[in-house]
Amino acid sequence: MARMLAIEIAPRVIRAVEYQPGDRPVRIFRAAATERPGGEPAAVGQFLREFLDRNGFTAKSAVVSYLGPVIEHRVYTIPPVTGSTREELLRGKIAQDSATAVAELRVTGEVVGTVVEKGYERHEVMTLYTPEFEIRRLVFLLVEAGLTPVQVVSVPVALAGLHPPDAADELCGFVHLEPSRCVICVSGSGKLRFAREFALNMPDEAERMVMELTRSLLYFRQISRGGAITRLYWSGDPPTEEARLLISERLKLDIGAHPSGTAASFEQGVPGDAAVFGAPIGMAVSEWGADRVNLLPVKYPSGRNAGGASSP
Repeated sequence: MARMLAIEIAPRVIRAVEYQPGDRPVRIFRAAATERPGGEPAAVGQFLREFLDRNGFTAKSAVVSYLGPVIEHRVYTIPPVTGSTREELLRGKIAQDSATAVAELRVTGEVVGTVVEKGYERHEVMTLYTPEFEIRRLVFLLVEAGLTPVQVVSVPVALAGLHPPDAADELCGFVHLEPSRCVICVSGSGKLRFAREFALNMPDEAERMVMELTRSLLYFRQISRGGAITRLYWSGDPPTEEARLLISERLKLDIGAHPSGTAASFEQGVPGDAAVFGAPIGMAVSEWGADRVNLLPVKYPSGRNAGGASSP
């Protein structure tokens, strides 16, 4: 099987790993990160192409974890249906929550649990939605970089795939930090149950960051009727010592060794910290199928030879 690229694209940073699908732990053959420049998708795509070439990446098929603009995450309870019927029901739910016209949104969902209501089984569906226009801009950027995206999900979905096997019955928290924003998400048995993103003026503003993490976890406890995380992991830019201390004091949690460290193996001579590359490693280790969330437009053509991508 050919090697693939797992890439994290955020407003201020790009992180990528080249890996061999099917291996456990996943073998990482290349890893590199760079600051993301400003500009239109065509310019950023060209920058990404040059960055990948310069660092020796050769894989062209890519699984992508995307951070920003805000991707909404909601768990909706609906009847056990699939395909277009599920999407229609989800769009009806979203219409009650979103100020944006539902027709302008890319909507995708996956089943994360089941409940019984009034004697009937219903599915809990983790639903992601974001403006379709923004996803098309992302796809155009990737095609300009010479890549063929096969899966596009949010960073929280990618991180949930790293839920430790020995914590199957526990709720785990994943914090992901990049220069302009932070994400906190909660995973249960490898399924995303909650995610919240907040902006940061400075990545080292520990006091505000921990306050937002505390608020987020209290809100999750409320909507999940008492759910509380027992483990906390940190990826992306590393935490400051002040942040570690405040998390220990206020949340009564220590930041554990990131599970990406055991899920992936960097080949000899490949530099990289698994926690820093947590999001792309999460993409690399996860199984992606038709039943998983995928923000790629439904009619997306696979590469230029299949019709290309028009400039947004």
